[in-house]
Parts: sequence; C-alpha cells; structure tokens
Amino acid sequence: MSQSRGFTLIELLIVAGIMLVLAAVVFSNYAEIREKKILDVEADKVVSIIREAMERSKSQAEGSQWGIHFENPTGEGDDFYEIWNGASYPGSGTTTRYYLADYVRFQTPADGVSTNITFSKGTGLPTATSTIVIELINGNGNETININQFGSIARVSDSAPPPPPPPAAPTVTTSAAINVTIS
Repeated sequence: MSQSRGFTLIELLIVAGIMLVLAAVVFSNYAEIREKKILDVEADKVVSIIREAMERSKSQAEGSQWGIHFENPTGEGDDFYEIWNGASYPGSGTTTRYYLADYVRFQTPADGVSTNITFSKGTGLPTATSTIVIELINGNGNETININQFGSIARVSDSAPPPPPPPAAPTVTTSAAINVTIS
C-alpha cells in the first residue's frame, strides 16, 4: 500500500478559511483603533488650541483679549474652530482657522450652531463655562472637553473602560448538621 504525501483539498480549504477569518478580525480591529486614535489626537489638538488662546489673552498679546470660535455648519466635513482677538468674534485682528480631521465632527455645538469662548484680558480665565464635544462620524466614540470658570480644561472619553466594580464583601456561611442516633 502506498502512502500519499501532501495535503488534501479539504485540508487546504480549511486552512485558507481560518486564515481569512483571522485576517478579517485583525483588519476590523485595526480600522476601529485607527479611528479612535484620530479622535484622541484631534481632542488633544483642540485642547492645545484652547490653551493657546488662554495664554494669549493672559499675556495680552497684541494688547487684546482672545477667544476661540467653534463652528459646526450644516453638513459633513467642514467643521472648524479658530482663534481670534478683539472684543468679540470675528475680532479685529489675527485669526487662525483649524479644520477637524476626517472621520471627526462636532457633536456640540450642534449642526448649524456656533460657540464662542472668550478669555479675559490679563487673567486668561474664560468668561463662562463651556463644553465642546467631538465625535467620530460613525458614532463609535466621542471626547468631551469641559472648560470651567477657573480655566481648568478636562477631557472625558466615552470609549474609556468603565472603572472596576468595588470588591465584594466577604460572606460567611455557617451550617451545622446534627446527627442523633437513638438505639
């Protein structure tokens, strides 16, 4: 009897199928991780620009107060924010415009709405508390940026893992068995 050397067609098809499933899982996870990284980088950029406007106002750059304008025009792909100086937006001097990255849009302000954050000249403190929310266009994550009246900027991510539950209290159970035999 002769022994065959090699693989059968069924064995090759099974291996190919397993490899395709593994490739699909890896690729889908990579795309999701990439989008969340883009959101994270964009939130860092927004916070950095807010801090820059605060510092310009604090140092009274160009002898003026500074602010940041967030614009969410109706439609996709053209959300932007810009630094301005002067008494109010659009200001009287230098402005620098920044567009949100692909896959990212403003959730707050909502479509067709704009928000201005003005920082007091000399102190750099915001004139009011504000919240800006950016999100992935597919809805798989968002970042909330809160600015309070003391100038503190806090980021909150909805994609962060929840905190672990508190440890369970130990339970004590007692049981007793009494066997009585009467003879």
